Amino acid sequence: MQILHDSGRNYFEDVMRKKVPEAPNPRQPIRQFNAGWLESFLKVAETKHFTQASEALGWHRSNVKRDVMALEKWLGRVLFYDHVSLRLTDDGKIFQSDAVKMLDLLKQSRAPIRTPAK
Repeated sequence: MQILHDSGRNYFEDVMRKKVPEAPNPRQPIRQFNAGWLESFLKVAETKHFTQASEALGWHRSNVKRDVMALEKWLGRVLFYDHVSLRLTDDGKIFQSDAVKMLDLLKQSRAPIRTPAK
């Protein structure tokens, strides 16, 4: 499956060439967001390796990498300098603290409704 920019270019090829994706058009509706992207991003940021992150999450490496790339596309920003050494960009460092807060909030909001009813 290929994800294409509006211009028809392959997004993944652009990322691998270290090109910054275009910022999302504010007039377009927000595309569907996946909370798993946050988990993948945070684990990769912590371990600095896709393989170690995928092992820690219990997911396939390709899924973790795809999640990070999808999050970058959704944000319109590159979060890692490259997908080999995995150093966070300035945008990635800024987003990391917000991602932790968002994931914690999702977990907190889910906890009361997952508790069995008395």
